[in-house]
Amino acid sequence: MHARFEGAVAATALLVTIAVTTLPARAQDAQDAAPDTGDTGTEDETPSSALTDAAEILVTATRREARGFDVPAFTSTVGRDGGTGMTTRLRRTVTDALQDLPSVMVQKTAYGQASPYIRGFTGYRTVMLVDGIRLNNSVFRSGPNQYWATIDPFTVDRIEVVRGPGSVLYGSDAVGGVVNAVGRRGGLQQEGDYVAGRTFTRWSDAEDSWTLRGETEGRQGALSFLAGGTYRSYGDLVAGAGTREQPNTGYRDTDGDLRLDWRQNEDVSWTLGVQHVDQDGVPRTHKTVDAVPYRGTDVGSELKRDLDQTRDLVYVRWTAFTDWVFADRAEVTTSWQRQKEAQHRIRDTSREDKQGVDVSTLGLQVQLDKATDWGDVTYGVEWWRDDVDSFRRDYKDGVLDLDRVQGPVADDARYDLVGVFAQDEFLWERTTITVGARFTYAKLRAANVDDPTVSGADPATPGNVMRLSDDWSDVVGSIRAVHPLDEQWNVFGGVSQAFRAPNLSDLTRLDDTSGLETPSPGLDSEEYVTYEAGLKGRGERWSVQTAYWYTDIDGAIVPSPTGRTIGGTPEVRKDNVGDGWAHGLELSGRYRLRPQWTVDGAVSWMDGEIDQIDPKRGVVSEPLSRMMPLTASATLTFEPESEPWLVWGSVRAADEQDELSLKDRTDTQRIPDGGTPGYVVWSVGGRMRIAENADVIIAIDNIANRNYRIHGSGVNEPGRNFIIALDLRF
Repeated sequence: MHARFEGAVAATALLVTIAVTTLPARAQDAQDAAPDTGDTGTEDETPSSALTDAAEILVTATRREARGFDVPAFTSTVGRDGGTGMTTRLRRTVTDALQDLPSVMVQKTAYGQASPYIRGFTGYRTVMLVDGIRLNNSVFRSGPNQYWATIDPFTVDRIEVVRGPGSVLYGSDAVGGVVNAVGRRGGLQQEGDYVAGRTFTRWSDAEDSWTLRGETEGRQGALSFLAGGTYRSYGDLVAGAGTREQPNTGYRDTDGDLRLDWRQNEDVSWTLGVQHVDQDGVPRTHKTVDAVPYRGTDVGSELKRDLDQTRDLVYVRWTAFTDWVFADRAEVTTSWQRQKEAQHRIRDTSREDKQGVDVSTLGLQVQLDKATDWGDVTYGVEWWRDDVDSFRRDYKDGVLDLDRVQGPVADDARYDLVGVFAQDEFLWERTTITVGARFTYAKLRAANVDDPTVSGADPATPGNVMRLSDDWSDVVGSIRAVHPLDEQWNVFGGVSQAFRAPNLSDLTRLDDTSGLETPSPGLDSEEYVTYEAGLKGRGERWSVQTAYWYTDIDGAIVPSPTGRTIGGTPEVRKDNVGDGWAHGLELSGRYRLRPQWTVDGAVSWMDGEIDQIDPKRGVVSEPLSRMMPLTASATLTFEPESEPWLVWGSVRAADEQDELSLKDRTDTQRIPDGGTPGYVVWSVGGRMRIAENADVIIAIDNIANRNYRIHGSGVNEPGRNFIIALDLRF
């Protein structure tokens, strides 16, 4: 470990462990001073000033409201305000808001394409929810993908992160964790009928960017509303000393949103949500000749590779408190979501291609909650149907040369995912036990798939187009428990299964990402089992949670290099050979040093191996791809009581990562030879109310102008970055 990193980790760990090393005495003092309440652990006993994610009310962990302190899982919440909030820290995207959380590494293939790794898994092995609705669809890839970047942070009230398997409640893909971008709603500013407006303007130096947001919200009788639009423009990103400007990295983003909430009566409410996101010309720079080498990485050969991405979501949610025999509360959500992408690649002066995917997803979610003599039961059914169109057209000297069988995945395809789940939470003596199970059925039908056994991609070639049909069924379960040691300490743990049914990307992808993939029919589902044990504590001035986890991996679909290179890209094959394991430690804490001073911190470490196919040695056990290095972060916030301003300072540090998978070693455009160097980044900022209806927010990220790259990324992070924002309300 480098000396610089050791010093940063020591400083960060000091801030993080202040809470831990002083907890016994603080806890005893608080307990001695507290009145005798019988230690029932009810909501009334929680200190009103508790500083903790554990005091937050979560919905993602159990699909019903629960305090984080009582949830048998390691959870985090990122809000909008406060020293670590999205607005105060001027986070650019939803994924950037996750970067200081333990066991979360935000990899960035491009500046407009970010993919969090949670406990070592990303892509289609983590689930992203938009206000409880699956963002995941059947074209998601195994590696980093761009889809999480299509969530406008201005539509998000808070982000809930639940680590570990969530397949019982959320189905296929929920291996590393589940993240829910809980939506904002209007009508919360004041009592009675009103209409209010807001504008938010953000300028950033190193990003060469402008963000403009306008919105209106209010309430009229039983109807509340929130509507807004966002425009973002990014120029070429300037990295730290040594790299500086990274050409061909900028893009534009235009978004719009509407949410209506109608209270039909005391027991029944309706929600209508509409979202539109349009990203224009996001470059995948590391594949092009414009790439700037970092520690010896290779420069791409293409003249252009830009991606346009749009996402539309419309949903209606009905919620009712009932006196039905089988439910006290019912929730039904119907949704339609369309995710459309189009890539334009210019390979050289005479060759170019355009390809894309258009996925329309219908969704139906029914959830019922019932308090019974044997516990609080949550059960329901979910159905998702993807209709997929895909294309690729090759051009030579500007003239159409070939209209291929398919684009990145099969053309004219359908993928159904149906799940039935049930979970019971009951009290056994003083221990709360949560037991759940889910049955899932997945079915794929693809009309146009390029047959990998026939050379070429011309649909006119005999035998070059094949049909594909397959289905899978899985049953998973989990048992978890949380036990109070006393009023301030809970110990939790459990065993949870996860699974992932093969999707269109696994079976039919024909695309050049970090490796050239070809269709691979006949794959089976992946299976995972995670064992976890942890501890949570909270008091008036402190909170802490820590966990150790171990995941057993069985039959994961692993892309392995074949040893061949096609068009400058290493060819990979996909097989269910991925038996392996991953484990790690994570810690987060918060401590109020004085009434005005608060410190937040996190530390995480993980390791893991999985079987892969080496073209020369056969099946070998190698590190997980893009595994998160030892990472620590801390934020110190000063917020005077009754004063409309605050200031904060933060440090984030990561060790070097030289444990590389076989595929990582071939990804020489993103990962330097021997691995990605570690880094230490310091930042400061603050927020001040300059008028009754106006706030100014200022930040300086990466004060030391450090030149660094998050492991596995294709672009360096911004260098010294001056950011200023003006938040106006009227």
